[in-house]
Amino acid sequence: MNCLFEIRNLTIDLGSGRAPRRVIDSLDLDIPAGRTVALIGHNGSGKSTLLKALARQIERTSGEIRTMGRPQQAWSQRDHARALAYLPQYTPSAEGMTVRQLVALGRYPWHGALGRPSAEDRVAVEAALVECGLVEYEGRLVDTLSGGERQRAWLAMLLAQGANALLLDEPISALDIAHQIEVMSLVHRLSQAGRSVLVVLHDVNLAARFSDHIIALKAGKVVLNGTPDDLMQPDALSWVYGLAMDVVTRPGRAPLASAL
Repeated sequence: MNCLFEIRNLTIDLGSGRAPRRVIDSLDLDIPAGRTVALIGHNGSGKSTLLKALARQIERTSGEIRTMGRPQQAWSQRDHARALAYLPQYTPSAEGMTVRQLVALGRYPWHGALGRPSAEDRVAVEAALVECGLVEYEGRLVDTLSGGERQRAWLAMLLAQGANALLLDEPISALDIAHQIEVMSLVHRLSQAGRSVLVVLHDVNLAARFSDHIIALKAGKVVLNGTPDDLMQPDALSWVYGLAMDVVTRPGRAPLASAL
């Protein structure tokens, strides 16, 4: 299997003082490349913490992370930013910024703070606007967009970055169901175009519908690692979420999980 990440004996403790909280506990995991991989689990299971460690947003306590076959510490900050793009759950303010200006920020790892945008930068920005369906919005202020449009603008910024791997932390948590489906449809298309996507999700049904692979965490350990079909079984769902679950199957449509 071609791996985006190879994780060995990873432990992450958060908090200071004498009693830090262990969030990830001696984790061994291979995350496949070239797919949409969903990280799921109940609140506090370690999903966002793991994603942040893979994105080099937080330090690991111990263990090893290999990114695209190379030890994480062997990557320079600039090369890492060019290879992987990270979108936090809570994006910073883009007050006074147009969609095009936001998307152009994705080129920062290539020309730095003082470099002048090149023809290559402009081509990358144009391509990202087209791929995310934002050409007609490029002159709009980001803060005037709907939630789904705003998330597409942030995704376009990641695409302009030129990274082949996208790490997304709950990108649909603040959206209504229509915009959730819109954004997840885009995310899955980006993966089908050849990118690797690792996305933290709360909604198990959307995870099963739009992902190729599912990794479920519970108390910092992997409790399921497989396909959406592996997940959408009553026993598997009950094990992941700790409550009785049922799955409704419908001819020609995706199964739906619900609590009993």
